[in-house]
Amino acid sequence: MRLACADPELLRQADALVARAYTHRGLQPPPLRPQAHRDGEMVFAACDSEGVIGTLTLGVDRADGLLADELYHEEINEVRRQGARVCEVTRFAVDSCAPSRDVIAAIFNVAFILARNLHHCTDAFIEVNPRHTGFYRRLLGYRIAGPLRTCPRVHAPAVLMHIRLDDVERRIAETRRNAEGDRSLYRLFMSPDEQARILNRWIRINAVEPDPVIHA
Repeated sequence: MRLACADPELLRQADALVARAYTHRGLQPPPLRPQAHRDGEMVFAACDSEGVIGTLTLGVDRADGLLADELYHEEINEVRRQGARVCEVTRFAVDSCAPSRDVIAAIFNVAFILARNLHHCTDAFIEVNPRHTGFYRRLLGYRIAGPLRTCPRVHAPAVLMHIRLDDVERRIAETRRNAEGDRSLYRLFMSPDEQARILNRWIRINAVEPDPVIHA
């Protein structure tokens, strides 16, 4: 897994994959990224020998909020008012030729590690097409948190979904104790020791420091 926003070619490939995925589904691709990334945004790229096969952007709450605030500001603010530190997943796509479950699990696992342990986030949001809510509910445990609206960035219907990151930690632990019958992506997530190694390696390679912990 690599940080695409540190590599212009990886970022180009990641954006091209997102555009193909949206076009394949009959949707308008998201607008091109601005030259300067939004504060708190990290673009992950899963790669094989041919290039980027999966990508996901993690956006951490900053002064200008999340992209999802455009449609769901009140719903997200309700969580903020409870003392939460929020983040969002955007621009998620996986190549149709890739081993999708393994790639999806790897991307979401790294995003979770950094959101939880680097940025100390407590809650994550994602805007999805209504057709895909079942996928996020079954495989990752997200729940619907906002009504059907039209996303102006892609001119398509969207639903806000939400998950608490301590629930993710719990699901990972439960699945490791008893994976039999579990069909979620959490059975493919790394062990706590492996996640700690990934976090330490990420901090070292990308020369980043964890955010300060803010107590409500």
